[in-house]
Amino acid sequence: MIKPKPAIHIMGENDPLVKRFWQKLMCQKIMKINGCTKQGIFYAQNAIIYPSSTHNPFVWYSHSGNHTFPSEADDVIIKFFKNNSKP
Repeated sequence: MIKPKPAIHIMGENDPLVKRFWQKLMCQKIMKINGCTKQGIFYAQNAIIYPSSTHNPFVWYSHSGNHTFPSEADDVIIKFFKNNSKP
């Protein structure tokens, strides 16, 4: 059985390697496992956080680029790990 864990996903809307549809399916699966709400809340530019009934939120960062890592995501990742420390 897969245990809920806080998670973050960074995706490029125009990623030619990992199709947007595949990424959305995986994100929805993680959100279901984590018991996340269907309605997200603004977290940062390009990022939405989905609170969780199991206290394992999911952050979805979506940028308009491709399979490259956006440097703007650094601050979102730092914020995520500061707010979700390992017990």
